Amino acid sequence: AIINLTKKSTPIIIIDAQVHMPRFWSKRLLETLNNSETLLCSALSCHVNGLSPLVAADEFNGTTLELDNLIYLLQPATTIYTNHINYECFIIRNNKVLNNLSTVPYVACSNLLVQTNDSKKISTTDIIDIGNQKPLPAHALAHLHWHLKPFLDKGHVIQEYPILDEKPIILHIAMDWGGGVHKWINDFCKHDKQNHHLILQSHGELYRHRHGESLSLSFSHTDGVVIKTFELQAPIKATCVKHLEYKFILDAILNQFQIQQITVSSLIGHSMECLYTGIKTIRVLHDYFPSWPSLIANLENDIIDQADIQKALEQTKNEPFGKITLKEHQLWRENLHKSYQNGNVKLVAPSQSVVNNLKKIDPQSFNKVSIIPHAIDKLKPLNYLNKIKTFQILILGRINPPKGQPLLEEIMQELGNDYIFILIGAGNEGKKYLKIQNITVIMDYDSSELQQLLNETSPDLALITSQTSETFNYTLSELQQAGICTLSTKFGALKERIIDGKTGFLCENNSQSMAKTIRNLRQNPDKIIAVREQLKQLKFQSFNDEINQYQTLFHLEQSDNYKLFSDLEKNNIWAKTLLHYNKLKINLTQSLLQTQNILEERTQWGQKLTKELVIAEENIKLERKEAKRLKQVNQKEKSRMVAEIQSINQVLKNETERLTGEIEHINHVLHIETTRMTSEISQLNKAFESLNSQHETNLIEKQAVYNELNDVYQSRSW
Repeated sequence: AIINLTKKSTPIIIIDAQVHMPRFWSKRLLETLNNSETLLCSALSCHVNGLSPLVAADEFNGTTLELDNLIYLLQPATTIYTNHINYECFIIRNNKVLNNLSTVPYVACSNLLVQTNDSKKISTTDIIDIGNQKPLPAHALAHLHWHLKPFLDKGHVIQEYPILDEKPIILHIAMDWGGGVHKWINDFCKHDKQNHHLILQSHGELYRHRHGESLSLSFSHTDGVVIKTFELQAPIKATCVKHLEYKFILDAILNQFQIQQITVSSLIGHSMECLYTGIKTIRVLHDYFPSWPSLIANLENDIIDQADIQKALEQTKNEPFGKITLKEHQLWRENLHKSYQNGNVKLVAPSQSVVNNLKKIDPQSFNKVSIIPHAIDKLKPLNYLNKIKTFQILILGRINPPKGQPLLEEIMQELGNDYIFILIGAGNEGKKYLKIQNITVIMDYDSSELQQLLNETSPDLALITSQTSETFNYTLSELQQAGICTLSTKFGALKERIIDGKTGFLCENNSQSMAKTIRNLRQNPDKIIAVREQLKQLKFQSFNDEINQYQTLFHLEQSDNYKLFSDLEKNNIWAKTLLHYNKLKINLTQSLLQTQNILEERTQWGQKLTKELVIAEENIKLERKEAKRLKQVNQKEKSRMVAEIQSINQVLKNETERLTGEIEHINHVLHIETTRMTSEISQLNKAFESLNSQHETNLIEKQAVYNELNDVYQSRSW
């Protein structure tokens, strides 16, 4: 029936009526027929193993439309060879192919997914059991399998199809250090609805002093979908004039994504060849490198001479790039400024101070610079209703030496505890101040939380202690929009953007002047209130105004040149090992499931034992506590008894000595008394003997008288 209803030379697309077709599906599918050898081409499908973008056991937590968009961003526009047809969506060159479906070669569109799906999650339904035989050859989509793994759980919400939707594509060149550069790029990508944005970021290692060891290409945000990564075989230290490998990668990106404009925000980790592509190029002067060799650029002198350059070069040995020689710096600067002078690149600075400082370095190269201030998300002025009596000073943003950390600490020391310091977004360095009573530290915060944090703290004054020539300073914009009076050093854009005494206060770069000014402002709050009122009158750059100013620099045309790439790099060979280990992972998962019951039983036993151990531990703690108490009591009693024994021994010694003396005295007295009494006893004995003798004599005489009387009584004459 299809043959009868169609022309012989007309391509035929066959789709399942139940599927939801993604955006630009027909354009992608029809483009495959531009290859004359293609007779039948299918869309990808998780229902066909050989065409599935997911490996077995992987699940995508999203819709088929979201997965299709993610595949489109990650996968180059190519076709893959296959032995399978996705009967839910395929195209044939003409109706003759229908008569020979079993004999014609099949291909599949590598960046188009069309399938039905009744589940909340998407997974491969066509599982192949290969038993114990050798691992299968690398899957044609193995590279995509690997790239999709980071997105399985979190899904994908962006629905953008660069090239297909004909929007121009801008390539941003940056490093991966974050900070103001990333903020500007992300803000620009978010609010520029007329163009697509890719970000080519350099990555490296501070310890090795190499900042172009690898490159990553992300979509629409510095932390967006990483489309590609490149490991440089010849890493870039800081920057360079020419780099064959870098140029090859850059040219491939420009060609594949049909880049219409390049915006260079940083040359750190990149080759200057990004300025010589012939494509419309804008150089945004977020920093002074490599026109100035040191990252901590102090360009406040009226004249910059060779001594200043030599001092900056000497300073680089303590910075992320390591030691930069004069020869390296001269080579970089000459080639960089040559590109500026040739008019190939349009220069943009966020403040006039940048131009003024760069002209001190090279008066000839910076005559045509557009001044376009950065826009930021709007903040509402604080109402200051909940006034805290103690004077509060806010330090907003990261704390480090270039931002004036030593000066800040000196000011804190100078002012003492009569002032409260609030550190919001201090980063890891904020840990240093956590235990200080009059300092409140919030190490990190989300940008959406800033308004609430400022409302809650309502600082009397903000402090900026920067020690480098600022090119703009986002922190100052945030403080000014919130109506917070700011005291700052006079570096770079700070002295340009703060009108001393009206929109803030500028101060000499030392702690004594800073502390004196803070005390004066505390004693004269009317000065602070006047600044707050003045800040309410300031007009700030909007994102629409900023983007419009950039768009006036170059006019970009709509792009409608979607095409297939037939000879792109192939990274599927190594995936054979990946698939093998993935199978081992699945087998291990099954083994783990089989032992789950045993583990649960042992877990229950372990939990019971744990409870018993907890009780035993508590008992042991109590026993140890009691033993410790008894030990302390024993030690105390021992000490007391030793002291008492020592006291008793001393008393015994003293008593012994006293008694010994008394005994000796008594013995002496006894000896005398004994001698006396012995003499008296001897005399008494003699007297007794004398009396006894006399008594015996008396007795004899008495007996004689008795006898004489008895004789008288007995006498008859009586």
